[in-house]
Amino acid sequence: MLKKLTMFAGLVVLAVALATVSGFAQVVATPDVCSTLLSADVTNPPATNTATIGVASNFYYPALKFVSDYLSTVDDTAITVCHNATATLLANIGNYNMFFAADDSATTFDGWFDYAHGIPVLFAPYNAAAGGIANVGGLISGWATPTDTAATIESSVLSGYDIAASLKISASRDVAVAFPTLAPYGEAAEDILTAMGNAVNFNVQASPTPDWIYAPLSDNIAQTFNIVAGGTTTAKAGFISKAQICAGIAPNIPSPNTPDYVYVAFTGEDYLREQTAALTPTSNATSASLNVFIQKKINNGSWGTFLADNCYQ
Repeated sequence: MLKKLTMFAGLVVLAVALATVSGFAQVVATPDVCSTLLSADVTNPPATNTATIGVASNFYYPALKFVSDYLSTVDDTAITVCHNATATLLANIGNYNMFFAADDSATTFDGWFDYAHGIPVLFAPYNAAAGGIANVGGLISGWATPTDTAATIESSVLSGYDIAASLKISASRDVAVAFPTLAPYGEAAEDILTAMGNAVNFNVQASPTPDWIYAPLSDNIAQTFNIVAGGTTTAKAGFISKAQICAGIAPNIPSPNTPDYVYVAFTGEDYLREQTAALTPTSNATSASLNVFIQKKINNGSWGTFLADNCYQ
């Protein structure tokens, strides 16, 4: 169903919601959110050359950027970019000509490659009002300088840190997390919380424990972001990808300006997400051409700059 017509980088973007059928028992996943980007010469869809790519939710906006760049080099082409949790995409892999996972799921396909190392973060909207979170001390305890608005923990050993006491109030449901069965960044959050010494159980999506974890666990990290940033739930903070808040933090909002978000990044090797991509068995000429475009960027080094600009490693 067509939901809205917007513009992206000078290209027409058709935003579409597509239903999916999960391959996992007892899991009803959120439908894909999709945008169709058109090359500049296509004024009356459909185009002759088309492809659909499935991307993990953390990579949705970066994907729109590089697809836009690709479309500036070709004619008569339309590419639909759909995002959802990695496991949901994989369960419906026949819908996509190319697949960008938030973990190593794409290694099951020939010609797979690493395209990014994603950084998990615990984030909150910056809020200096009473009861709000305006520094990392409001997210994580154990800092020497808790008044900073951003911090990075480079070690995988987290025994000296914990979720801030103000977020661990019984029955508060303050911290949002994606369901690890579906979302690799939810798995990272589970590992981080466990490494801090918290006894967590995320096996049942509707009823995670402890009870300061927001219920239900979200289907993907785009949903996690909206639960926290939307301001309509009890959740004050959540585990997502740094890429999702990249536009609202330094250097994109340089000091002394106030950032949109406060965050703690976890770059220990146990928590970074090795994100892999591949053409799928339903790949076509358009997706193959897009893959060549990406490989050229990887080989000439410009892909690394693109990743850094979008808060990946």
